[in-house]
Amino acid sequence: MVHRLHIEKKPGFRQEAEALAEEIRSFVGIEALTELRLLYRYDLEGVEPYVLRQSIYAVFANPAVEDVYDELPLSDKPTVFATELLPGQFDQRADSASQCIQMITDGDRPIARTAKIYLLYGELGDSELAAITKHLMNPVESREASLAPCDTLVAPADPPESVEIMTGFIKLNREDLRIFLEDYALAMDLNDLALCQEYFQTEGRDPTLVELRMLDTYWSDHCRHTTFLTQIDGIEIREPAAQRAYDRFLKIRAEMNRDIPVTLMELATIGARYLRYKGILTDEEQSDEVNACSVHIDVDVEGETEKWLLMFKNALHILPSVIELFGWAAAFVGGAIRDLRAVSGYA
Repeated sequence: MVHRLHIEKKPGFRQEAEALAEEIRSFVGIEALTELRLLYRYDLEGVEPYVLRQSIYAVFANPAVEDVYDELPLSDKPTVFATELLPGQFDQRADSASQCIQMITDGDRPIARTAKIYLLYGELGDSELAAITKHLMNPVESREASLAPCDTLVAPADPPESVEIMTGFIKLNREDLRIFLEDYALAMDLNDLALCQEYFQTEGRDPTLVELRMLDTYWSDHCRHTTFLTQIDGIEIREPAAQRAYDRFLKIRAEMNRDIPVTLMELATIGARYLRYKGILTDEEQSDEVNACSVHIDVDVEGETEKWLLMFKNALHILPSVIELFGWAAAFVGGAIRDLRAVSGYA
């Protein structure tokens, strides 16, 4: 059985809803919106009714500032719109609720799913509702949610589709590759796609769409840090201190006879390279990885000396943080701990 709760801030504590309403009126230009109410919906399966009653104000709501409804408060007949995360997106709110109930019962973790319910008031036409919907729902991570009750939260597994083969890909000319790049909205650039084509030509076969999507993901700016490899062929610096630093960078490059393109990565790594060139940084790690600097160090671990790498590394993780703030914040912490341990013993 699926139990459903709706949580809403009490009047006087609805700052989030009021801010959204003001955004829609000022940024989207829908002045006909007179009020917006925001409720968080929880669907739970695998929890006993008495446990849910005990959990309402321990897990889901603060009685001082929030109201709890079994049904939506629709007496004043608002326009109702709901959003939920796409399948596969991590639902932080649902996961936290599920974990809390498990800690209360010391039993199995229930299945939880959440949605945002928007109650819209005012004389709103179809075009205005469409504009509001577009503003409230980010298609990268969410979709419109059904308002109907559900019998189960267990999603049926659809049979896998056959893998699409990109027939004719290895025979495309440069212009056809450009069109292919646009049609499939790939993040890689045209030269990257041409490199992929050259590889599959040596294989003597066309790639699958999955293979191209995988390469596109791992060559994206998040994974490959292509921003750091952007060639700097013209630069205007207004700050004198920054200009002096850049001039010193160019002088060091000339001294080292480095004739590769100037990039952000070259700017970031030139210091360590120059120290090694001068014989000062003798313990720098030499590898094919492009890092600002990694040096060999000895670390005392509970009385035993272990070989470690101390890494000063470039990273660029801004965009996914904007899309899914809390999950990526947790990834940063976990990644830092994991990666530090991973380099122990040069593992």
